[in-house]
Amino acid sequence: MSTYVVPSPDTTGNLATAKIVRVYADGTADVDLGSGRIAHAPVLEPYQPRSGRPVQVLHTGDSWLILGEARTSNPTTMTVTARTRIPYNVTPGTSGVANPFVVAPTASGAWRSTDGWGSVGSRPIPLDAPAQARNGTLDYYRGLWVYGAGAFAPLAGCTAGVPTLHVSRPSSGGASGATDLIVMLAADETIPADAPYLLPVFGTVRAPGPVWGGTADIPLTAVMGQALLNREAKAVALVRLESGNGAYVVLNGLSADATCGRLTIPWS
Repeated sequence: MSTYVVPSPDTTGNLATAKIVRVYADGTADVDLGSGRIAHAPVLEPYQPRSGRPVQVLHTGDSWLILGEARTSNPTTMTVTARTRIPYNVTPGTSGVANPFVVAPTASGAWRSTDGWGSVGSRPIPLDAPAQARNGTLDYYRGLWVYGAGAFAPLAGCTAGVPTLHVSRPSSGGASGATDLIVMLAADETIPADAPYLLPVFGTVRAPGPVWGGTADIPLTAVMGQALLNREAKAVALVRLESGNGAYVVLNGLSADATCGRLTIPWS
């Protein structure tokens, strides 16, 4: 039967040579000192213990610390790893990611429960208020912009600032003035077959949209931006108009304005 050495106080700080006899999943190892064994001795990072290997151990307190293997020779070359910080405001075309990060939609559409995707692809996006939805018998449209697979992957692990959503309108269609739009995130990466999967857990934003022929940049929230960077959300939805502030508006589809639905996300 193997014996387990209990270090005496007068050997604290002493080095000894031992052999690893067992390795545990918790990061410790048993070592054989020749005169006995030490069970579950801690191992100094970054050494990876392997059974049968001779190691240097240090008596510390009431235990022994495995330091690692002693060198028997030195390599003729040494590998050096260099790290370089890239500033946040690098321009596109460099090895870094632009700040702010700008991503354009790959598709857009508008869905309504009574007739499905009444507008999809590059066609205009209609919106209406709940109280104005065709005599109250039909659901209101939900607009959706999707950005494709991996659109936000370059900023994985980063912290989002407050994104802005760029929208535009043609010079006709519905109320001529600015009407409040309600914006929410969605989980869809591409245009779905059925209704957009809305994510109210990340909040909503109500802000004035553009007038006829105009544009608007709608500030979202940092929470929404972070959800996009974390890939918890992948799309932006226009839920509806604010009830009572306009009966109907139309936003540009991608064929009329490829920047409609564009997101600009500052990050750190």
